[in-house]
Amino acid sequence: MSKQRSRRILQVVIGLLATAPLLTGLLGMTGVDNPIYSSHPLPDYVLLDSNLRYLNGFSVGIALTLYYMIPHIESHTILLRAICGIIFSGAVGRILSIVFLGLPPFPMPVFVLIEIMAPLILVVWQNNIRFSVKD
Repeated sequence: MSKQRSRRILQVVIGLLATAPLLTGLLGMTGVDNPIYSSHPLPDYVLLDSNLRYLNGFSVGIALTLYYMIPHIESHTILLRAICGIIFSGAVGRILSIVFLGLPPFPMPVFVLIEIMAPLILVVWQNNIRFSVKD
């Protein structure tokens, strides 16, 4: 596969992956009224609602930053690594929740796998493209 084609596929993959934090972040900014929690209603607790909305704002910010990077993905090494580190850290938090409270309902366990593997794959892929596009 050519390096330019690999770059283009990485751009598409990042664009597709960024839709998840964008959509779930926007949905999560509805706080405790989030439809995801409809089967397990949460109390109208101001601190919980505020934290849910705030933390989901990070997801929206991550998605918008990923979209920003797409046109020149090969030159945004530090930014991509920082975002991948944030996503990976979030996955560690989910794993701690699984250890202490058990598995969440589907599709959350799938998200954990994606959040663990995708950052590693994206960093290696972008690093390969970064050096090959300059050649």
